[in-house]
Amino acid sequence: MESKIIYKNDLVTNIYAACSCCYNNNKAIDYLEKTKYIEKRINAGHDSILEHGRVVIEITGIENEFDIISLITNPHARFLQFYSTCNYTENRNPFKKLRKTKKTYNLIINGDVRAYKEFITNIGSHDLCSNIILNLCNTLQTNLPKCLFGKTFKINEEDPDFTFKFNDIEIFNDNNENDFNRYVTNPYEGLHYGIVIKNAKVNNVPVAGDKAIKSVDIGFDREMYRKLLNNVDFEQEANLMMPVTVVFKNISRTATHQLVRHRNAITQESQRYVNYSDASFTIPLKDYDKNKQYSVKIGDIINNGSLDTIADDLMSVYPQLMQAGLKKEEARAFLPSNVNCGKLYMTFTVFSLLKFLELRTDPHAQYEIRQYAQTIKEKFDKLLTF
Repeated sequence: MESKIIYKNDLVTNIYAACSCCYNNNKAIDYLEKTKYIEKRINAGHDSILEHGRVVIEITGIENEFDIISLITNPHARFLQFYSTCNYTENRNPFKKLRKTKKTYNLIINGDVRAYKEFITNIGSHDLCSNIILNLCNTLQTNLPKCLFGKTFKINEEDPDFTFKFNDIEIFNDNNENDFNRYVTNPYEGLHYGIVIKNAKVNNVPVAGDKAIKSVDIGFDREMYRKLLNNVDFEQEANLMMPVTVVFKNISRTATHQLVRHRNAITQESQRYVNYSDASFTIPLKDYDKNKQYSVKIGDIINNGSLDTIADDLMSVYPQLMQAGLKKEEARAFLPSNVNCGKLYMTFTVFSLLKFLELRTDPHAQYEIRQYAQTIKEKFDKLLTF
């Protein structure tokens, strides 16, 4: 029985990028500093950031099908996906007419890092009697960076002396010293995939006072996706294996409430930790006439002005409350729902992204999110054209 990782995105860089956007942290730091930053967040219980990392493992030469059953029925593996194939090898004895057929199985395990963490931190030592579970644990132990699992943990309280120890650094494909130095010494900002489309502009969604530009970044390992499609063992599951990370920039909070309905890895700028005094505001109209005047009564005062002016009045409440002594997490209650979120990271699979685009480019979808989806679709369709 042998196992190997057939795909993982740049776990540390992409998870760090998603995590740091919560605090609007744009500081460029090196690889090792990122591992410390991630470990600190994991130790604080913020496991959701791990959903931006995806790992696909192949285990070959499994002779006992009950090994597979012991893994896929394990309750702690419930967030992982499994695909199995069966191989038949015919052995001929040149001195006998009898032919012996040997049957073995291959198993593909697909999941985000949080699912693997859920598995490996909850299994008991009795589970390791299964060869396939032990093999999977060893693969995770030797190929995933320690920071993704936080503090050194006990496998199970019933066996307190049993622990797994993870590598302090990520294992790279070619184990090349220069490759390692490149990761350690060069700071990365944002996504790191085979292809990253940056600042694709989302048009025709007005922002009050033109204070911000709406755009998206898209990260995708296109060449690996093509390899999986061309491999007969993986072509059916390629869309479920390959991640696509989209960074939504300056999208309204109204639209982000719609994004979370799609149940993918999602991390957004936090109003608890980020000061929104200078935030922008989306005007929720397809055909916006900046010169049209509206009359709005607030208390005993009637305000006349354009929607830009009304938006500025609404947005002026937050900084005044901050100056009056309210904390960010308290003053945010008075922000309008169409205030813009600076960044939101969302990691899909190809399958879930295509479903998202199908639903959100529909004419019945709300206008702003439809414009974002249309921009993503135009760019992503080109990436899928080989």
